[in-house]
Amino acid sequence: MILAEILADCRDATLHGSGEVDISEVSYDSRKVVKGSLYVAIAGLRTDGRRFVADAVNRGAAAVAAREVEGLPQDVPLIDVANPRRFLAQASAAFTGYPDRTMTVMGVTGTNGKTTVTYLLESIMREAGRKTAIIGTTGFFDGDNWERLAHTTPESADLWNILKRVKENDTETVAVEISSHAIAFDRTWGLDVDAAIFTNLTQDHLDFHKDMQDYKETKFRLFSEIKPQAPAIINADDPAGRELLARIGARPAIPYSIEGKETDLWVEVEEASLAGSAVIIHYQGLALPVFIKLPGLHNVSNLAAAAGAALALGIEPEPLKQGVESLTCVPGRMEPVPNDRGFFVFVDYAHTPDALAHLISAARSLTKHRVITLLGCGGDRDRDKRPKMGRIASELSDFVFVTSDNPRTEDPQAIVDEILTGVDTDARKVIVDRREAIFDAVGLLEPGDVLLVAGKGHEDYQILGTEKIHFDDREVIKEALDALT
Repeated sequence: MILAEILADCRDATLHGSGEVDISEVSYDSRKVVKGSLYVAIAGLRTDGRRFVADAVNRGAAAVAAREVEGLPQDVPLIDVANPRRFLAQASAAFTGYPDRTMTVMGVTGTNGKTTVTYLLESIMREAGRKTAIIGTTGFFDGDNWERLAHTTPESADLWNILKRVKENDTETVAVEISSHAIAFDRTWGLDVDAAIFTNLTQDHLDFHKDMQDYKETKFRLFSEIKPQAPAIINADDPAGRELLARIGARPAIPYSIEGKETDLWVEVEEASLAGSAVIIHYQGLALPVFIKLPGLHNVSNLAAAAGAALALGIEPEPLKQGVESLTCVPGRMEPVPNDRGFFVFVDYAHTPDALAHLISAARSLTKHRVITLLGCGGDRDRDKRPKMGRIASELSDFVFVTSDNPRTEDPQAIVDEILTGVDTDARKVIVDRREAIFDAVGLLEPGDVLLVAGKGHEDYQILGTEKIHFDDREVIKEALDALT
């Protein structure tokens, strides 16, 4: 594709030089530039891409897009751009042929529940005969196979390349987790979203956002950037959701609730257990009985979000019901670890105060036996939530194990000490080594007890310093169960 064709729909971009050069790919990483690349110099968290323009040219970049860069060879066209990240998204979309415009794109944002909602949507759409992709925390599913991703929402150049692959795989629909980082960094700028979901807003990522107001406004930005006719499916049980509903103006919206009957869509819970919940989905005269095999009220709320999007996109009640009932678990989201000893062991990604509270409350409401919680907190991340999570675990659990999560470059003991400032119970044990802590927690179990291993969920690694080692909570739990006499 020639450069002029890529630039045709790009706003706030001024070309200096020829637009007739052939472009082989759009790149934002100078180390991956190949002959014919359009190199877009973006600012990252640690460095500025303009520092590597010369390296990109030496590797064969055919053109460079940047803000206020000098010293380019005369035969290398420069695109002067006001916002390099937005330009990267626009150029990537153009270069890949706008695949999102010919598919149904469902964008999911919020602090908790995004992954589960995308899995529910994929299952529902599959039952409706629509091959569906997932892009999110657990990776990229093209409709047939899974791959890992470095970020919940990939950088825009990677995202549009993925969408192009999805389209080429004859996949009609894609469910995308849209993180606050992605919105802040314009990774989804211009994405042709057909339905946008807001799950909730609770404390997270305050190592990145300056405060909760900034975090909220970033999430809300998604609903002002997508096309006006795309329906917004919004959690009316969440205070931020209610504020968003009041602010979106004339945009079509489906408020949903599991707490009341006043919203367009509401879900009535008839029966709940550790096996799941029997519910009735109410919407515009529809009363659809469904059994969701994902336990806990938070998953009923996730079901409401997915149902709202599916119904807004014209999915019929029967495939909706079949899709929900065919999903048995979501990796690392209250994922059961089977055993024949009468224990209930769940692995969950809960790494925020609100997610941990919902997780423990779900288990507490569904058993008469003990709830034992094992938790840690990630290093080089929001420190303010550590004592809050310790307090929640100690208040809601019968016994608490405090251990390590992904300490990264922090001292694991120091992280544990900060969690312990919120722990107000003597029914606790501190074991910094996560493997040892899991073995000890499993050894404490009695028939009927529930063990919640929180924080890492689907992750199969642990980050110690700057090294990533293999560590899967599910594998370690199975080893601990097998070691019981």
